[in-house]
Amino acid sequence: MNCPNCTKRLTNQDRFCPYCGASVSGSTSSPTIPLVGVVLAVLVVGILGLGGLFLLSSGESNPPAIAENSSPAALPDGPIADTAATAAANDVEHLNGTATALAATIAAGASGQTETALNETAAALDATGTALAEASERAEYTPTSPPAAAIPETNPPPPPPSGPTNPDTALPSNFAGTWSGVFHDVHRDIPTIMYVQEVAGNTFAGQINYPDSENTFTVMNGSLATNFTGETARWQQVAGFSSATGGTWLKFTEPEMIHGNDATVIGGWYYMRLTSNTSMQGVFFEPGNSNTARGNLELTRTSSAIVPETRPEPVPSGPSAAFLQGTRWGGETQDQHRDIPMTIYFQSTSGSDFSGQINYPDSGNTTTNIRGSMVSSTSSEPGKWQHVSTRESSGPTLLTFTEVSMEPGGNPATLLNGWYYAVINDNDTMHGAFFASKGDSQPRATFGVIAGASASPDPPSGSSRPSSKPSGGTQSGELIGTWSGVFHDVHRDIPMIMSIDQEVGPTFAGTINYPDSDNTTTILQGSIVTSFSSEQERWQYVPGYGGPGIWITFTEPDMLPGGNPATVLNGWYYARVTSDGTMKGNYYENRTSTIVRGSFTLNR
Repeated sequence: MNCPNCTKRLTNQDRFCPYCGASVSGSTSSPTIPLVGVVLAVLVVGILGLGGLFLLSSGESNPPAIAENSSPAALPDGPIADTAATAAANDVEHLNGTATALAATIAAGASGQTETALNETAAALDATGTALAEASERAEYTPTSPPAAAIPETNPPPPPPSGPTNPDTALPSNFAGTWSGVFHDVHRDIPTIMYVQEVAGNTFAGQINYPDSENTFTVMNGSLATNFTGETARWQQVAGFSSATGGTWLKFTEPEMIHGNDATVIGGWYYMRLTSNTSMQGVFFEPGNSNTARGNLELTRTSSAIVPETRPEPVPSGPSAAFLQGTRWGGETQDQHRDIPMTIYFQSTSGSDFSGQINYPDSGNTTTNIRGSMVSSTSSEPGKWQHVSTRESSGPTLLTFTEVSMEPGGNPATLLNGWYYAVINDNDTMHGAFFASKGDSQPRATFGVIAGASASPDPPSGSSRPSSKPSGGTQSGELIGTWSGVFHDVHRDIPMIMSIDQEVGPTFAGTINYPDSDNTTTILQGSIVTSFSSEQERWQYVPGYGGPGIWITFTEPDMLPGGNPATVLNGWYYARVTSDGTMKGNYYENRTSTIVRGSFTLNR
C-alpha cells in the first residue's frame, strides 16, 4: 500500500511511513519496544556512527547537542562560500534535532508512548537524510578559488649612510700653523709635516713636507667641506663620519711637488676630520675616481709658527736679465680647460728688467706685450712662489712678468694684466704659475717652456740645412758611436745614452738606454734632414736653428724586453750635431704635435 500523506510505497507491516512519519491505518502488526530499540540503533549507527549508538545506550534524557564548530573546513570568501556556510549550519541543526528526537523516542518507549515518539523520530531522520544529501551535493559542485598569488619578498633599499647633520661652516681662527704627524702607507709609516700658510675664507694653502722621503716638499691646497653630496663613499671612510653630528671637515690635495723624491704621488686627495681644533685624522685617495683609500693621515697642531721650505735664491752673480735678450722659449700653458701653445720672446733688457712678447698661435694667433723683472728674493710674496716648483736646487733664476697690452687682431677674450711667476733652471727649462690678478692667491694656470734661439718674434723662414756636407748626408760613419748625456723632462733630468751602430746613406739606427729608468733600452731609427720646409714649426725651436751643423730626426718605435712599461714610444726627436761633438735638440710626444715636451743634450 501507499502512504496517505507522501504516497510513498509501503509494506503491509508499516504502521508509520518511514519517509514522512505519517500514521498508516490498516497495518497488520505493530513493533514491540525491543524491536523499536534495534531499529533505532541500526538507524543511528548508520547516520551518526558508533557515537550515536553510545548516545542511545547512555540513557540520558537530554543529550548534549552536536557542537556548532564541527562544521566543514572553511570555504573561500564570496557569495558561494556564504551559501555553503549557511547550509553547513543547517546540517548541524538537523543532526541536533535528530539526536533529540531519538532520545525522546527511547524515553517514550520506556513509558509506552511509542507511536508519537516514532513518528517524530521518523520525521527527524527523513529531514536529516535530505539535509545530508544536499550537503554532499554542494560539496561535490562547490568550486574552490585558485590559490592566491605569492607576494614576492622585496628588500627595501638600504638607508643612506648617516653622516654629520650640521658640519661647521667656517675654518677655526687658529687653523694656520704647523701640523705634524704620520702618514700610514700600506707598507710603512711616513713622518709628515703640514704648513698651513694662508687661510682665506673657507680655503687654505701651504706646503707638506716628508722629511724621511728625501726631504720632499709639495704644494698643498684645500678647503672646508660643508656638505658631502656626491662623495659620501669617500667621506664615510673617515673615522667618526657615521656617528658624528657636526665637526670640521677638510679636503685638500697636493697639485705639484717643489722638490724631492720623484716617486711622490701628486694629485691625490685627502679627506679629513678636525677635532677640538688641535688634531685631524683622515684618509688618502690616489688620483682618479677610485673610492678605495690608499692610506691614513694623522696630524696634531704643534705650533703657530710656520717654517716652510726655503726657496733657492737666484744665481749668485745677481739678478741680471741680460742673458734673456734675444731668446725664444716655446711650450704651452696648461689652463684649467685645455693646453694652449705659447711662445715667449725676450726682446730687450735693462738691468733686472726686461720686455718682450708672447704669441698664442692656436688662439687667433694672438700676440701680447710683456714686461717683467728678475727676482732676488721670494720673501715678499711667499703665497705666490709656493706654487712655483723649483725642483733643481743648483742656481735657479726667478722672474715675474705681466701682459700689459695686446697687438691688433688678437683674440678679444685674451686675459691681460695677469701675472706669471717663473723659474729658469740650469737645463734651460722655464716653468711657473699664472695668476689672473696681482691679488689672487691661487693660480689660474701653469706653464712650461723650453729655450730656443732667435731674437725675432716672428717665426724664421725655412731653409736648407747649412752644411759643407753633400745634401745626400754625412760622410760615411760620421754619426756612428756612443752619445751620452741628459734628457731634460719638465719635471726632472733623465740620464740618456744613445748608441748609433748603423748608418746607410741618410738613415741610421741603434738603441737608446735610460739607466735610471729600470735600465730601459729602446730601438732607435732616424735620418739626416736637408730641408726644414716641411716641418719648420718644429725645427724653429731647436737651439742653433739656421746655423751650421748636421740636422737629424729620429724616433723610438719599440722597446727591448725588460724595460719600464711606462716608457713612451713613437715620440720624435729633432736635433743639431755640431763640429765639437755635441748634439742638442727637442722632443715631441707624437708625429704631429708642435708642443715641445722635453729637450736633450748629448756628447760623443
